[in-house]
Amino acid sequence: MTGLTSDISSWRVLIVEDKADNLKLITLVLESRQATVIGMTDSTKVLETVEALEPNLILLDLAMPVINGWELQKQLRARPYLDNVPIIALTALSMPKDIERGKLAGFDGYITKPYRSEGILQELKACVSEFVAR
Repeated sequence: MTGLTSDISSWRVLIVEDKADNLKLITLVLESRQATVIGMTDSTKVLETVEALEPNLILLDLAMPVINGWELQKQLRARPYLDNVPIIALTALSMPKDIERGKLAGFDGYITKPYRSEGILQELKACVSEFVAR
């Protein structure tokens, strides 16, 4: 699963977000720039379907029921076919210690809520550019 570039139209984004309004906003922003978006509100279904979905970018809400984003990220990182796929945390936890915890957990980016349409786009572009440059 590759093909990720800084060109948003190359993005095939899996967004796992249990709040419909947040999912809708991010989806609209990305699709308006020709990204392909797969939105899921049920974290338990992600592990069953992620290989078939072939995302080249994954956005995970950290505070989800059943399987939270922290645990889901660990389980996704255990799959070698996702080694070249950045996983970015989406969260309301915005304290410096929270951001550091996200980095230590292996997230490739950490974006805090509430979202603003242009703000989230710029943050995602920065995370992807940094990942692609590695």
